[in-house]
Amino acid sequence: GGDTRVVDRPEILPAAAVRRAVGAREDGFIAEIDALEIGFSAVSLGAGRSSMDDELDHAVGIEILAPVGSEVEKGEPIAAVHASDEGSADSVSGRIAAAFGYSSVRPERGSRVLEDVGTPAAGDAFSRSRVDDHRDA
Repeated sequence: GGDTRVVDRPEILPAAAVRRAVGAREDGFIAEIDALEIGFSAVSLGAGRSSMDDELDHAVGIEILAPVGSEVEKGEPIAAVHASDEGSADSVSGRIAAAFGYSSVRPERGSRVLEDVGTPAAGDAFSRSRVDDHRDA
């Protein structure tokens, strides 16, 4: 449950005070992006919580401009940091840049499924029917 008006009117979302481009560290193809580092960086900006008591800042975050497979030139923007102040943007910009890995050749697009762990048996606590039963309770 959020404000569904933002779908048609994204300008009603809060805007960060600082928007900082993060440039590619080298020429080549984006081969990988460390999602965990991006996530930790977003939390340090205030876009996520380290504890339940932490307040969220809905204006801050990280925008990926060059996904895996993109061809980039050194210095070209690959991400944008949306921060509440210059110091916060400074503190994560290097971490974001380091989260991108490069290759001289375009990476092959692999499957997003890493492993099939099977289908739960009927009556298993994690089976679809049991999950649906718990939602209705």
